[in-house]
Amino acid sequence: MKTTDQAWLTITGTGFQSGMTVTIGKKVFTNVSTTPTLFKVQLPIGTMTGAKYDVQVSRKDGATVRLAGVITVRGAPPVITKVNPTSMRTGSGTVQVTISGNQFSSQVIVRVGNNQPLTYVKRTKNQIVVKVSQKNLKRGQKLGISVRNPDDLVATATSNLIVK
Repeated sequence: MKTTDQAWLTITGTGFQSGMTVTIGKKVFTNVSTTPTLFKVQLPIGTMTGAKYDVQVSRKDGATVRLAGVITVRGAPPVITKVNPTSMRTGSGTVQVTISGNQFSSQVIVRVGNNQPLTYVKRTKNQIVVKVSQKNLKRGQKLGISVRNPDDLVATATSNLIVK
């Protein structure tokens, strides 16, 4: 995500009024849209890191409500843009599969088919190379490919790795 990406936080309740401020963690937000029972605040996603945050709502008259750890900000999900090769043969060796995309964390977990997580040969923020065993594969089998970051955000390839 770009640092200019925005998300809306909507809170419902009672007693809201114009001029309210919202503090999330240590950041104070005044760009609030308010009705007596609802308010919204626009959050700049790229400036908040993956963590839990306290939320404090303050009215002009000094009334304040604080909720501890109620917002969890997660990182951007991984995205798979390309898998190469797109097919492999049965056999006894391994095939190197390159997964291209973005937002791959340094602790990414890669699965091809229903196998255990694979160890990567190479990993960057935009590319992962793994070795896939050709053992126990059947012709015509379609192996799904997924990439999971430690915060449980997952990308699944739009096409499968086909066994020929």
